[in-house]
Amino acid sequence: MAKVDGDENEKIDCDDQDILRKIFEKCKYESVHGLQRPLELYRERVLYYTDTTEHVLNAVLNSKNVSYRPDLFDRAVINDSLKTMYSQQEPFSFYDIYEKIKEKVKVPNLNNFCRAMKQLGYKSINTNYGHIIVEDPKLTYERFRYIKKITKLRAASKAIYYIDERIIDLNKTFKKPWLDHEDVTENEDYVFFHIVSKNGLEKGLFCNQANAEDFSKWISDIVLSFMKASSVIIMDSSPLHGKTVIEPISRHHTKADMLSWLQRNNIPCSPSMRKAELYDLIARCPVKDRQYQLDLIFQAHGHEVLRLPENYHDLSMTELLWEHILSSSFSFETTNVFNLKTKVYNAITSIRQEKWLQFETIIKDTENNIFIVDEAIEQALDAYEINQKDVM
Repeated sequence: MAKVDGDENEKIDCDDQDILRKIFEKCKYESVHGLQRPLELYRERVLYYTDTTEHVLNAVLNSKNVSYRPDLFDRAVINDSLKTMYSQQEPFSFYDIYEKIKEKVKVPNLNNFCRAMKQLGYKSINTNYGHIIVEDPKLTYERFRYIKKITKLRAASKAIYYIDERIIDLNKTFKKPWLDHEDVTENEDYVFFHIVSKNGLEKGLFCNQANAEDFSKWISDIVLSFMKASSVIIMDSSPLHGKTVIEPISRHHTKADMLSWLQRNNIPCSPSMRKAELYDLIARCPVKDRQYQLDLIFQAHGHEVLRLPENYHDLSMTELLWEHILSSSFSFETTNVFNLKTKVYNAITSIRQEKWLQFETIIKDTENNIFIVDEAIEQALDAYEINQKDVM
C-alpha cells in the first residue's frame, strides 16, 4: 500500500494499481448502464468490483491481522494532540502524531495507526507551514451540527432514546453486525434490537436474523407505541436502520425544494434569489442532507431523529451499556445461545438507574469536550494557508 507518512508523492504498488483500475472501469461502466449487482448483495459486489474469488475474500475477512479502531478516548487524545501541534505552526506527519500518542493509547503499530486515521478521514495537506494532517472538514461540520442539535434538544427537556443492536452468540463479544462485519448464523445466533434511555432498557427484541425489514417492523409494531410525545431518537446509519429515500438536493430540484433545504440547514437565503444562486449556496455547503425511510416513520408520529456523526457511532448510551456489560462481573457461562440471551437480558435489566444516569452524564461531557476541542482546532487552523488543490 501507499507510504504511511502521508506524503503527497505517495507511491502505490502494482497490485493496488490493478485493483484501482478494475474498480474505476466498472464504476465508469455503471455510470452509464446502472448498478450491475444489487446493493444488498454486498459480497457479490466486492467480488465483481475487485475480480477476486470467494476463497480469497474469505481468507482476507478471516485473517487475524491486528486491526485498530480508535475509541472515543483514543480520538480525544488524538484530537488534543492535533490541537497542540497546530498551535506550533510546524509541519508534521502521521508518524509524528503516532509518536506523540503511542504511550497514551493502545495502538498496535504505526501501520495500523495510519490506516485507521485515513479511514477516519484524515489526510496530509500542503500549507504555508508545510505538510500537516487534517480531518475532512465535512466530517467536522457534521459533528458540529449534531452536537449543537442534541444540546439544544436536551435543553428543551426532550425525552431522548438511543437505538442499537448487538449480536448475541457464544463468542460473547456482543459486536455490532454492520460495523464489525459479523454475519448472523440463523438458528444459532441472535441479534438483540434494543432502545434505551436514562431510565434504562425501554424495549428489546431478540431475532434470529438481522435485516432492515425486521428492524422496521419492530419499530412500527412495538417501539412507537410506548414513546413519549415529541421524543428524540438517536441511532447510527447502520444498513439495518433504513435506506435513503431522498438523495441530496440537485440542480433538478424545484426552487421551493432548494429554499427548504437551505432553511433546514440554517443557511441564509432569500426567495428572491434565482435557482442558480440557491444551488451555488447548496454546492458550497458541506452538508450531507439524507432522509431515511425509517426517519420518516418517526417524523410522522411527531418524533425527531438524529443520526450519529460519521466515525462517532460510539457517541451513544448503548456503547457505554455494552462496555459495562463486558467489563462487569456478569456471568454468561453457558453453551446454549438460548440461555445466553436470557442471561444478557437479565444483566441489562438488573442495572440500577444511577448507572444509566451516569451513562447520560458521560455522553453529555464527552459531547461538550469534543465541541470545545473542535473549536480550538478550528481557531488554530485559521493561521494556516491551505493549498486549494488539497481541498477540492
